[in-house]
Amino acid sequence: MDEQPTIVLSQKTKLSIEQCHCCDNIVIIYKNLLLKFSPGGFLKFENSFQKLNFDNRSITSGNGTQRSVHHAGGE
Repeated sequence: MDEQPTIVLSQKTKLSIEQCHCCDNIVIIYKNLLLKFSPGGFLKFENSFQKLNFDNRSITSGNGTQRSVHHAGGE
């Protein structure tokens, strides 16, 4: 049986989160953006989002929806 190089963990319209079968690295593909993490790096990335306070970092866009704003490199 042929083994797949990645395991799809989650997939939606323009977003795919996959784990490499041989090295366990996690890859996030969103539109034209590709992010690759070691398993430990992915946990740190995921934890940083859990710590964000949406109300303190959100803005209301022109169509009335709220969007989170985060600046890379610090708070």
